[in-house]
Amino acid sequence: MFEYLPALQTLWQFAHAVYQLLAPRQSPHRAWCLRAALLKNPTYQEYPGLVEALAMLEATKFAKMIAFLKCPVRRRVRTNNHVERANRKLRYFEKVRYKWRRRRTLVRFLVLALDHWWRGAWQKASVAQAPPKARPKTRPRRAPRKNRGRPRKKPP
Repeated sequence: MFEYLPALQTLWQFAHAVYQLLAPRQSPHRAWCLRAALLKNPTYQEYPGLVEALAMLEATKFAKMIAFLKCPVRRRVRTNNHVERANRKLRYFEKVRYKWRRRRTLVRFLVLALDHWWRGAWQKASVAQAPPKARPKTRPRRAPRKNRGRPRKKPP
């Protein structure tokens, strides 16, 4: 494909370089170094469309573009459904008990609610880890009889 249109190869290389520039596992320092190399590459300066794209990588804009690299996705604190469910329950309890004006009563209730949930989770975990009870032995079932005690009919 690149034999027919050599300009496509340059475009493909540029797109690949920009993709590497903004990779999520990239450090900010490495991104700045790759940006400098991208701006100095003479093959990208030959095509007017790529010159316009390189103009978008000016320092102030690029600093905003790589802001997410300082706090990558893998370092973010994530919540799961059980955490969201607990938060939802706490918000509901606060709405229902609107007369709670002192922080002390809120903290007490929060401690009691968390203790209650923790004990419930602990009991479920202990039941799940307990060895299964031995099942009572049952007699093996007999194969059903075909004629069920009736005399066999003779074919006519």
